[in-house]
Amino acid sequence: MHFPYRWSCWGGFWGNIRWIPGMIYWGIKNIIIWTPVIWEDRDYDWGFLAKIMEFKFRKMSEYHTKWGVTINKDKMAQELMTCAELLKRIREDDPKNISSTVHEARMNEWTRMLGDTIGKKLRLWWD
Repeated sequence: MHFPYRWSCWGGFWGNIRWIPGMIYWGIKNIIIWTPVIWEDRDYDWGFLAKIMEFKFRKMSEYHTKWGVTINKDKMAQELMTCAELLKRIREDDPKNISSTVHEARMNEWTRMLGDTIGKKLRLWWD
């Protein structure tokens, strides 16, 4: 019989049973927090994916700022918030007052910065 990793270490099943109320609490809290974001999600546009990613990056940044235990927690929080802000700019950019060339250059720069940051840092954002 195979148990998930969490149940096979740190005291086995009985040693981890005390975490169940916390897991239920955080699960319900996540459902409540994420419901408005998921409710607005649609499968036909990249903007909805960007909104979900922005929300997640903001939540992770708040977590690292408040509860992070690593030496680089402030740097991680700043990087996550930068990604969230770039996603917000990309989603909400209004090209009406500028030329299409300037708009495309700006969007390409923000998208490149976002991709570079996520590509380099994604596996380092943990606590």
